[in-house]
Amino acid sequence: MKKSRLKEYVVPYKTLKTQFVSPYNKKEVLLEVRMHKKMTHKGFGEKTLKQPIITFHTTTDQTEIPKRYWTEQMIKAVDAYTKEYPVIDTRKTHSIVSKMISSISRVWLVLIPTH
Repeated sequence: MKKSRLKEYVVPYKTLKTQFVSPYNKKEVLLEVRMHKKMTHKGFGEKTLKQPIITFHTTTDQTEIPKRYWTEQMIKAVDAYTKEYPVIDTRKTHSIVSKMISSISRVWLVLIPTH
């Protein structure tokens, strides 16, 4: 069995507290909105994805509300928060080894005579 070298992790970048209608008791409650950016890391570089991961948590016991229980108000808020607080530093960075291999291959192509 071959192991994948791809590592994925999420990093929090914004936390908000907002009033929403609770999906459980249909009353207005204070919920915590957490925004994360997803990063993937391979052996030759790291990439930050542009689309944020947004989760809703209760403020009383910090439990996450699953997506299947989100109300229409919460879904609209996700779209608004995505536009208002975009993921910053969405880039693709290369490791030193990757840069060295790229430089060596460019030099190699320049030095090889083409007929």
